[in-house]
Amino acid sequence: MADFFKKMGSKFESLKKHKMNALANFNVPETPDEEFQNAAATFYSLKDNVFTLVDSAHNFVDTMTSYTKSLESVTEGFGATMTGGETDAPECDAAAATQVVFDFSNSVQEACINFFNANVLDPLRAKRTAIEEVEAAIKKRHKLKEEYDYYYEKVRKLREKSGDSAKTQEKIDRNEPKLEEAKVELKTASAPLIALFNECQSIRSKFVAFEYENFKKCQNIFFNAGVDKFKTLDVSTFELVPMPPLGTGAFAESVPATADATATATATATATATATATAVPASDSTGTDSGSAAPAAAPTATATAAGGDAGDIGEGTRAVALFDFEPNADDELKLVAGQELIVHVQNDGGWWEGEANGQVGLFPASYVKLQQ
Repeated sequence: MADFFKKMGSKFESLKKHKMNALANFNVPETPDEEFQNAAATFYSLKDNVFTLVDSAHNFVDTMTSYTKSLESVTEGFGATMTGGETDAPECDAAAATQVVFDFSNSVQEACINFFNANVLDPLRAKRTAIEEVEAAIKKRHKLKEEYDYYYEKVRKLREKSGDSAKTQEKIDRNEPKLEEAKVELKTASAPLIALFNECQSIRSKFVAFEYENFKKCQNIFFNAGVDKFKTLDVSTFELVPMPPLGTGAFAESVPATADATATATATATATATATATAVPASDSTGTDSGSAAPAAAPTATATAAGGDAGDIGEGTRAVALFDFEPNADDELKLVAGQELIVHVQNDGGWWEGEANGQVGLFPASYVKLQQ
């Protein structure tokens, strides 16, 4: 008996396989299916939107993570620049920035990612799983539709055969119940799907409203909390420190003296002597001393640096200071950002001579901008 059932089962599987091959190879025209397809359009649109949103949500989490990593990397770079990479270097202001980034990464970022996962990403994943289950039901319904179309076309062709032979009628009688059975199964599978599709249409406007609102909350928390964290950094005492001009100050001590450097130093000394010269007493037409000193005239350089020319000497060119400059020597001129001054000598060595507020001296050329 066991062998009998085994043979019948094998035969049944063979017939089933034969039927499925026939369905696949037989060019069966599809019967109308507009109601189902029209209802499914909204579902497929929602499916594409949700799947895209899941990918975008993952990218947003990656963005939040990479944002703090970038902050950490840049902050460490500033710290290394200011300390010179020395382990025993004194603490600098970069340490405070590093601490702020660390706090932001371990409090704000972690809280935002947890909130986002719970209120945006997890609900979207659940919707995606539900959509995948619906898609599985649609595939089963599609198989039933193929079977229905197969029997529909088979019975139609049998009825169109010429003659009314008993053999043809026998085939019709044998396939019509199968057609009816396939029709019932297709209708049974289609009804709940069409109902679901229509429900999707009615809820479309609010289908992902919960996730969207929480996404906006997460954005606000992440960026506003970040702003609040970085507001704690005191940058009011920081000053812009430009690169020192070549050949001046402490930087000059590390540069070997050259012929050009010597010429520049000589020109600087000459210009200083001119700038600090005392006023000469005025004489009357008879050559005798009048007893009172004339006001000091605006000094002009009497020598130029190596490479300069006499065209740089004259009444002067108006300029405006770009940065503050504190003199390090008696022959240097103090500058205040925004201050107007007169440039008398434009040396090639990086230091110019000029006048501001009745004072004459040298200053870095890069600290001022000539006015037309």
